[in-house]
Amino acid sequence: MLMKTVVVYVSSWKKILTLFFIHVFCISVSAQVSVNMKEEWYRRSLQNDYVTLPIKTMFEKIQLNKKLTIGVIGGSITAGARASDFYKTAYAPLVAEWFREKFSDVEVRFVNAGIGATNSVFGAHRVDQDLLTAKPDFVIVEFSVNDRDEMRAKSSYEGLIRKILKSEGKPAVLALGLMDMEGKSWQEYHVDVCNHYHIPFISYRDALYPEVESGNMLWSELAVDDVHPNDRGHKIIRNLVVDFLEKIYDGENLPAPLTQNRYEQAGMYPFTPMGNPDWQLTSRGWYTTHKGTPLTFNIKASMITIMFNRTVDRQKAANVYVLLDGKRQRLNTYFEDGWGDYMYPEVILDDTVTREHVLSFEYDDKSGKEFLLHNIQIIP
Repeated sequence: MLMKTVVVYVSSWKKILTLFFIHVFCISVSAQVSVNMKEEWYRRSLQNDYVTLPIKTMFEKIQLNKKLTIGVIGGSITAGARASDFYKTAYAPLVAEWFREKFSDVEVRFVNAGIGATNSVFGAHRVDQDLLTAKPDFVIVEFSVNDRDEMRAKSSYEGLIRKILKSEGKPAVLALGLMDMEGKSWQEYHVDVCNHYHIPFISYRDALYPEVESGNMLWSELAVDDVHPNDRGHKIIRNLVVDFLEKIYDGENLPAPLTQNRYEQAGMYPFTPMGNPDWQLTSRGWYTTHKGTPLTFNIKASMITIMFNRTVDRQKAANVYVLLDGKRQRLNTYFEDGWGDYMYPEVILDDTVTREHVLSFEYDDKSGKEFLLHNIQIIP
């Protein structure tokens, strides 16, 4: 393993000497723990008001620059305390490993600024020196356990967040909410800050503590003592973070729909040649100028909208009928008092159930008048 480890001694404001490790490594590690995740864990873990644009921008920068610096700052859990093998089982290196596997052609650097028994008060004082000098592109912040008894922690946490957001690299930020064996955490105050700055907050506490509280899971399945996760706990934290990142990368991580959200599945029905001698498929759509064989489509959808040409010239407006499952209606191809010819959308079907339908067009006029069907828009 190509790895550089820098050991720095720092004195906290409580005058406790702590070892601080910055780990920068450039090749793969692999997790040794298998965890069966539940969908409700993912759902419960992420409930705050956030935006995804900074992380999307970070993904774009990765692919453009072929370089990525990941930074983490927090307490002993972030430092990897009680993980059996820091590089293989602690959550932070496992997240870095996901980036490395996802972007195999990208140089990934990992900076761990976790220090045991420290809170965001100390974090705000040291972040410039310990993390921001590395100009990270992505930062994970974790202090929800150690901030719990610090009255100034909401203010110091906000100061820490602002320093990261204002730093030279303008990194994307993700916050973590962890817990002790009683489910205690300072996360409600951290969430207030994250909501204000629209930073995603992933709560390991909200995801897992209901399982412990209900008796579905023992605390000993997650941790080695009253605070520190075991390898399984670290893997779950990693999975919650990675699932969130994967969904943003795939464009899936969005708030719950505000409306019925039918149009998310909307698409265009594909036009392909079908051997009808009375209709011509052009770059603008299906076209005819005379009576003949109807143009027929078999479409499976719950909503169908057709877009056809309307003309301001009454003499050129063709008499055309559309039939949906045999039910016939006349199309108005004349744009009365209009400003010019234009593509007019008309909803032919609006149902709540997806079914197979037969859609036909009949030209019923004297030859010479044009009818142009631009497209058929469908919602499954």
